[in-house]
Amino acid sequence: MKIARLEFPLIVAGLIASTCCSQPSSAAPLSKFFDHPFDAVSVSQDANGNMSTTHTVSDGKGHIRTETVSPSATLISIFDHDSSTLCTIREKDKVIMKNKIKPYLMEPDAIPKQDLQQLGTRVVNGHPCTGESYHFANTNFVTWRGQDVDNYTVKSVSKRNGIQTVTELKSYKTTPPDPSLFIVPTEGYTIQSGAQ
Repeated sequence: MKIARLEFPLIVAGLIASTCCSQPSSAAPLSKFFDHPFDAVSVSQDANGNMSTTHTVSDGKGHIRTETVSPSATLISIFDHDSSTLCTIREKDKVIMKNKIKPYLMEPDAIPKQDLQQLGTRVVNGHPCTGESYHFANTNFVTWRGQDVDNYTVKSVSKRNGIQTVTELKSYKTTPPDPSLFIVPTEGYTIQSGAQ
C-alpha cells in the first residue's frame, strides 16, 4: 500500500481481516504515500524457485493499483482513497471483492510491526537505503527502503513457515500512469462485498 510495499498482497490480506468491519472516515488530505505518482515493478522468488512479479502504480490523487502475477494466479488490488474502498480482483474465477478500509491502513508503516529493529543505512542494489527487521502475520521481514525512490522498498527478505522469499525492486518511475488502470471492471465479474 505501499501497499509495501513489496509485501503488499500479504499485508493487505492481514489488514482486511482485522479492519473490514471498520467504518470509513470522511475524505482526508492525501498523505505522502498517496500524493505523488509512481510506477514500480518488483520480482519475488522463494526458496523453491516460485516466482511472481508485482506492478504497483499510483496516480498521486489517492488511487493505488497493485497487480501480482504468478504461474498460478493473477491478483489485482485497486484502492480509492476518497471512498476508502479496496477492490481485490481475482482474474482466475472472475470475482471482485469490495471492502471498506481506512486510507491510513494502506500505508507501509500502518502495520503492527512486532520486535522492530532498525538496521541503519546501506547501499542495496545501487540505492542508498534504510533498513529494518520485524515480525508481522506469522512472517519475519527484513526490508530496505530506497532514499532515492521515495522510500519505496528496494529489497525485502521474508520467512514464513521455513520458506524464505526475496523480493527486489526492478524499476521505479515517477511517470503518471494511465488513468484507465484504476477503473474497476464490472462486466463478466461477480462482485462480493465485505462487511461495511
